[in-house]
Amino acid sequence: MGVISCSRWQPPPCPAGIDLVCPPGKFCSIIDNATKEWGCTDLPDGCGDKVPDYTDGEACDDGNFDNTDDCLDTCQEASCGDGFLHRTGAEECDDGNANDGDFCNNECKAATCDDGVKNAH
Repeated sequence: MGVISCSRWQPPPCPAGIDLVCPPGKFCSIIDNATKEWGCTDLPDGCGDKVPDYTDGEACDDGNFDNTDDCLDTCQEASCGDGFLHRTGAEECDDGNANDGDFCNNECKAATCDDGVKNAH
């Protein structure tokens, strides 16, 4: 008989480029949508059990670790600016910051020469 290991699910680290490490039981998320400021917030109890608990702060719960679908592994709905590129095709890029002058603008579209923004690269 095999050994069964049980442990409380922990979220993955912050997206690339976000210099933040969250302690166990907390997850990396945007805490201010206006400024795209990132911080550590409490992980909802039961996140990852495939049962959305809206009263406990879950917006969704698909029970997987796939951050490219409609529900992030933090039990929050996927959105532009969350730092994950969603496979629905609605985003060309998603760098999770509020800098319009980099390769990815704030509408999750790739920077182009005629977008009206002076890019840093």
